[in-house]
Amino acid sequence: MWALAGAGLAAWIAPSFGDIFLENSFKNGIAALVLPPARVAELRAQLVANPGASVGIDLPAQTVRFPDGSLEPFDVDAFRKACLLEGVDEIDLTLKHEGAITAWEARRGAQMPWLSREPGSG
Repeated sequence: MWALAGAGLAAWIAPSFGDIFLENSFKNGIAALVLPPARVAELRAQLVANPGASVGIDLPAQTVRFPDGSLEPFDVDAFRKACLLEGVDEIDLTLKHEGAITAWEARRGAQMPWLSREPGSG
């Protein structure tokens, strides 16, 4: 996966993906788009017939533009789509709540100080 992403690819298109590969792709900011097998074969044929042709992906509209100009819709989980569009991962989402997390930890420490003791301190 890293070699492909390092080559500048921002998405993969296939008839299916393994669960782990699919999850890791989205977690690393790469869209893994599933299209019907016949359309994937057609896309491959168009790219072979037209070296240098481009494929466009409109994530907000959830469509793939083939080299011949035809469009193919795709489904994507709303959470994954939002993360890709915002350029955030799960850690970034957690850090958006850093103030609330810090406040909760302070309250918990005041209410249950025995949970905040350093190991070996008593």
